[in-house]
Amino acid sequence: MGHHLVPRGKAASIGLAHLATEYDTPSFFPIPYSPGDHEALHRAQRPHIGKLQRPWNGTADELFEAAGKGLDSVAHLTGELRIPSTGEVLASGVTPKEALAKLKEWHEQQMRGQSGCS
Repeated sequence: MGHHLVPRGKAASIGLAHLATEYDTPSFFPIPYSPGDHEALHRAQRPHIGKLQRPWNGTADELFEAAGKGLDSVAHLTGELRIPSTGEVLASGVTPKEALAKLKEWHEQQMRGQSGCS
């Protein structure tokens, strides 16, 4: 099961549609997956990002910063950052925190593409 390292609802609430899709947004997939891994990721992030159903009131940079806090507690997990709809692997053999850094790079590329700059 994949985990959206930046919660989709929070991303959508600040206009980051590319981070708010179920299948087109890169997600972290623990490998090997063990029952409870997904829940452990939520527990690690929840104190820093708040309830998933609530909007984000800060900037995109602040959301990425908050999403990264607590991920050191799940550094024993490794896996892939993958786009579910295409199967494209953006990073493999990475911890959740390393995957988040790669996700931020992907996000910045998407933002550059939206502005028409290369």
